[in-house]
Amino acid sequence: MRRILLILLLVFSPLAASAQDADAGRSLFRKCAACHALKPGPPMRAGPHLDGVVGRVIGSLPDYSYNASLRSAGRAGGVWTEDRLSHFIQDPRAMFPDTKMNFAGIAQEQQRRDLIAYLRTIAAGA
Repeated sequence: MRRILLILLLVFSPLAASAQDADAGRSLFRKCAACHALKPGPPMRAGPHLDGVVGRVIGSLPDYSYNASLRSAGRAGGVWTEDRLSHFIQDPRAMFPDTKMNFAGIAQEQQRRDLIAYLRTIAAGA
């Protein structure tokens, strides 16, 4: 019986560890809030608003001046998926070397998942 419990714990523990926590993501967003608003409208911040960012075409907001690589990624059909956002948040300059985003990134995958879960809660129309 113990062996079965141990096996179940080993099998299902990674699933629990990878769960997303939007409340934890809300706390992490404070780092982002200096440059990003959650909703569109004035006052414009240094970065684009993040309303509906998950699923949005990269570099597509008409009221923000994106750098060339982000505009190009969007024209090529690139969309901000959760995976793509996670990679970008991990190291923005590794993904888009000419990004205006002056942020070192978030190394911990769980924190990135939590932040993206929070961003999903403020998605346009949600």
